[in-house]
Amino acid sequence: EISSGTTFYTDAMGIATGVPTGNATLMMQGKWCDVRTGSTTPQMTSNISGNPTVSFDANSTDRERTAYYHINIIHDFVKAQPQLVAYTTADVPMNTIVDVSGSCNAFYNGNCNFYAAGGGCNATALLNDVMYHEYGHGLNYDVYSYYGQTFNNGAMGEGYGDIWAFSINNSPIIGKGFYTANQDGI
Repeated sequence: EISSGTTFYTDAMGIATGVPTGNATLMMQGKWCDVRTGSTTPQMTSNISGNPTVSFDANSTDRERTAYYHINIIHDFVKAQPQLVAYTTADVPMNTIVDVSGSCNAFYNGNCNFYAAGGGCNATALLNDVMYHEYGHGLNYDVYSYYGQTFNNGAMGEGYGDIWAFSINNSPIIGKGFYTANQDGI
């Protein structure tokens, strides 16, 4: 947000156009994803005069940056599906919470939640297919509602989450790198 109070978004390459020069508050919050650790969204203030290159590396964690990137990837993948082009329910920022207390899990409860590293598991916000799977849970409910139906089958929901994950990655292996002791497998 620029001091004028106007919000600008970057494109897929991270470039914002039409932005006035001056100090700006930059946030890891976009059209399709709002990343948080707890209730805090990564942000920084920078002078953006002269079109500088600005990096969030010093003001965010690898989990926050990875989650932001991949939640945007799954949103765009969903919208590219011919039967979902007109589907607009997902066209809002998904609250994406990283480093949730606990380990070896992730869950969807209206937000995508990814656990911190621990218990022999890597942080789940570092695993793209886990993020796609959790986002898929939200789609289970929203897409059914979009077509005038309800969704309440937990087992089928897990399968649908996996379908979104392996459809993007073109791989039936989901959760590779989940455990710290076995980085090459699940």
